[in-house]
Amino acid sequence: MNSLHVMRRQLDTLRRTEHLFLYLLFFAAFLHSFFIFTFYLDGPLTDMHAFRQTQTAVTAFWLPEHWAVLDYQTPVVGSPWSIPYEFPLYQILAALLHAVGMPLAVAGRCLSWFAMLAVLFPAQRILRCLSGDNEQFLFFAPLYLASPIYVFWGRTFMIETFSLFLFTLFLWATLAYRERGSLLALFGAGLFGCLGLLVKVTTAPPFYLAGALLLGEKLWAERRTALRRAAAWAGVMAVTVAVLVAWVAYSDAVKAENVFGRSMTALALRQWNFGTLAQRADYDVFIRFMSRAMDDIFGYCGMFVIILFFYPLLKPEARTRAFLSLLFFVLPLAIFYNLHVVHNYYQTPVAIFVVLFASLVMSGLHELGYVRYSNFLCGFFLLVMVGSFHLNSFETVLENPNRLTVAIGDFIKKKTPQHSAVVVFGIDWSSEINYYSERKGIVFPKWAYDRTGAVVGDIDAHLGGLPLGAVVLCPNTKENAWRPFAQALVGKMRHPETVGIGPCLIAVDNGGADN
Repeated sequence: MNSLHVMRRQLDTLRRTEHLFLYLLFFAAFLHSFFIFTFYLDGPLTDMHAFRQTQTAVTAFWLPEHWAVLDYQTPVVGSPWSIPYEFPLYQILAALLHAVGMPLAVAGRCLSWFAMLAVLFPAQRILRCLSGDNEQFLFFAPLYLASPIYVFWGRTFMIETFSLFLFTLFLWATLAYRERGSLLALFGAGLFGCLGLLVKVTTAPPFYLAGALLLGEKLWAERRTALRRAAAWAGVMAVTVAVLVAWVAYSDAVKAENVFGRSMTALALRQWNFGTLAQRADYDVFIRFMSRAMDDIFGYCGMFVIILFFYPLLKPEARTRAFLSLLFFVLPLAIFYNLHVVHNYYQTPVAIFVVLFASLVMSGLHELGYVRYSNFLCGFFLLVMVGSFHLNSFETVLENPNRLTVAIGDFIKKKTPQHSAVVVFGIDWSSEINYYSERKGIVFPKWAYDRTGAVVGDIDAHLGGLPLGAVVLCPNTKENAWRPFAQALVGKMRHPETVGIGPCLIAVDNGGADN
């Protein structure tokens, strides 16, 4: 008995020694992510996809004006100011943090980064429940924190990691309900599933499929016992989808009241969101897209090929789980193809499944006895991930944000009355200038050029009673098709003052600011 006890202690000591390296990798990955988060915390929101970052931020900025949660304001395409897309839970939390004294940009970034970090809590519970120990999580956690896609997008003013956190909680609650049949867990699955759908519906498919498979596995093993649980879960999920349908119908009705918002309804954007069969059949586009996605996740797309090489060595059960994790990544891409091809941030909430695939392969090798190889592989991946972040595009973008729109916004904020509107031509319908000027207005979308003349001709009807404070034209060239419209609006000003900032022309009414 004594010798058996000694052997167990020796095995436990050996296991802790084997895992010490993984703990060190986790600590290193955390420090790197924390450094990037804090070092660029005060930077402008114009580093990458400034359009989406400032759209989220401008919504949070104007929320406290009326606290209209359902028909919240995103005042960038004229009055009525409401063009709701997602339910603004993230924006509400950012606005509340701002209300207690935190700078708004910092508040949004803190929400994203801490949500990204908080994902590790339910992830650990899920992996431990499925595997029986922490080994898979010890490989997963450092890869997740070191992945360039999470280091970068986890510190932006966007809903990506927040939606990931909600759906990870949903999956954890679903697993807890499967194991214990707790009504509290079922309620949690319904609550977090519903919130996740409302915050970012494009994240939902792999998590809902994973939840269904977890319940299906239990149903297959314990048919009679698990049938009631599966039926109850399916009923609750149907309710969450019904809530989503009601929200989409409501938000579309609100959008339809705006002359530009009519082009932003779910029906109007159906082809844009889902793409076409012809797009999916374009092999070159698919390869370029997957290469970009793997670059963003692993730092270099060749790393995915390396991990694929070891996949056949795994035990059958580990191979199945790893395969499913890849399937969960591919599913939302297949559904919302165009969104993922055009916007690289759309992979952020689902890239976790590719990271999970890599960690399952590494932990599978560890289980087979290839301890040093699996640890080395994890360390090598982390080194490439961190190195590529600093050598490739992500840090370059962080170091070189677009300061032009920030400067224009700051100028308008100083030179125009607080309760006035700004009209912008030439930057599509990005919210950058509106956010930094803290002004409502119209940023004319290029896809609505045919409506520009009618709106400019009756501009007062589209500014919600606000006086025209500033007009922006980018670039200020004779060839710019927007130029006649900008000149027409400047002609309506009583005392216009024109200034050039970079390639753009800014005209303001010469009355000073009242703020």
